[in-house]
Amino acid sequence: MAEPRSRGYTPGMEPQLQPRAEAAPGTARAAPPLHEGLSPRRPKAAGPSPVLIAAAIGLAAGILLKGLSPSSPPAAQPPAPVAVEAPAPAPAPPVPHRAPRPVPSEDAELRPFDLRDARCSPIQAGKRLRGARLLGRGSNRHVYATILRSFAGSDHRVYAGSVFLGTTAGANGRNPIDLGPLPYGAELQLRIEGDGGAWRSGPGARNSDRQVHALVTPTGVDAWKVSFEDLESNGDGDFDDAIIALRGELAAAETDGTLRCSSK
Repeated sequence: MAEPRSRGYTPGMEPQLQPRAEAAPGTARAAPPLHEGLSPRRPKAAGPSPVLIAAAIGLAAGILLKGLSPSSPPAAQPPAPVAVEAPAPAPAPPVPHRAPRPVPSEDAELRPFDLRDARCSPIQAGKRLRGARLLGRGSNRHVYATILRSFAGSDHRVYAGSVFLGTTAGANGRNPIDLGPLPYGAELQLRIEGDGGAWRSGPGARNSDRQVHALVTPTGVDAWKVSFEDLESNGDGDFDDAIIALRGELAAAETDGTLRCSSK
């Protein structure tokens, strides 16, 4: 009868142990190599760094939490501004007609006169005003001009501003010319033109010789007379070469700024 065998065992497969060599007397016994009788070890593969592992775990946890949290609603946008039309400005009230304020000039005699800050002082009829200017007082009454008889040896053309009134030759004072109402503070400037030159009423600075060539004289209530000298440097100074009569609500401004109104 055959001997029973252990499963997986084969006679004669026992490991053969080699006898150790005895060291010679008096000599140290050499230590066996560390790997003797042991199977060779495989080198360990280098694993990932712990820092990288921790970072990967944190990133995965963040992504997981973000996927589980409910999505936040979008931020509310501010409402668009609504354009509001500005109300139309109220129309400006009508401005009453006024004469312009004085305009600075190199020659003070040429500045326009302003009646708003002046009071009209009465003046007796017959008093001559040298170089005065005749100004409108803002009345609706019309102003009339009449060329009177002159004593000049030559003819003169007479103007009221740009309006031609006529000539001194044959004038008889019977044909008044309507100049209409004169605005408040506006000047009625008279001018004559003839062989002796062209001369204007008012301050002498307006004339080529810088001399006054017209006298303004009140003759009654709202009545005036303007007398001209037609020769350069005032010639003989008689001031009777052209005479124009005026009727209407006027005031005379003297060269010093005094405002005069005619009286009885």
